[in-house]
Amino acid sequence: MISIPGYQIKEIIFESSNSFVYRALKEDSGLHVVIKMLKGEYPKPERIVRFRREYETLKGIDLKGVIKVHGFESYKNSYAIILEDFGAYSLKRILERKRITLGEFLKLTISITEILNH
Repeated sequence: MISIPGYQIKEIIFESSNSFVYRALKEDSGLHVVIKMLKGEYPKPERIVRFRREYETLKGIDLKGVIKVHGFESYKNSYAIILEDFGAYSLKRILERKRITLGEFLKLTISITEILNH
């Protein structure tokens, strides 16, 4: 598992073609966080620009249901977005481990749609 100075990595939550998402503990404050990190030792400049834009967009949103941002940090030759950790898992992981009813699915999609509407 990866080692990031100042953080104790607990587990990997998600991996995509562009990034890793880890659950971690910030050692100096004891704050539970999620770290989203670009993949690759030297990400392309356009990926870094998109990643920074993602951070700036999230930083400017203060809505219930939207994850809170704690910071943007450089790590080696890449970058990481530090996010709040409220104990969630990716929807993909949840669906792989549990069948949900049509009612649960509709409730979830309505919640997501309402958040996106705001």
